[in-house]
Amino acid sequence: YQRRVRGIKPEYVGIKQSLVHIVRTEGISSLYRGVTPTLLGVSIYGGFSFYVFGTLKQQHPLSPGDQLTLSYRVLYGAVAGLCGQSISYPLDVVRRRMQTGGLHGDHLERYSTLRKTITHIYTHEGIKKGLYKGLSLNFIKGPVAASISYTVFDYVNHLFVGKESV
Repeated sequence: YQRRVRGIKPEYVGIKQSLVHIVRTEGISSLYRGVTPTLLGVSIYGGFSFYVFGTLKQQHPLSPGDQLTLSYRVLYGAVAGLCGQSISYPLDVVRRRMQTGGLHGDHLERYSTLRKTITHIYTHEGIKKGLYKGLSLNFIKGPVAASISYTVFDYVNHLFVGKESV
């Protein structure tokens, strides 16, 4: 079953045809467009959010033998996710531009490298309307996902290792 919009023939009809066409027209490297900002972004997000989560837990006053409550774990996880997302989000925008830049013809060259993409977005759109475009939508899902992840991580770590993770 294939849906067609009035008079517009789809460019690709399957994943195999898509891959073959992209490799033939743009080269094998086009399949990896955006991998550099993805790896940088994941590293920065993970490192920074773990740092924030650990720091918040360490700074929380507890009596000897007490554990951090579930509500504080969730709260600190959400704050950590919010901070990590905020600091790494520009790389997510850059990744999306690099991956979709060729869809609009002449944009392929301006989005061909990490440096060119950041420079173009910054000079033409700025920081708020360019590098941080769409961040507010991620403020909904990011902290929720991070709070669940860090809370589960803490409880599982406590279950298997037998001590509080910091």
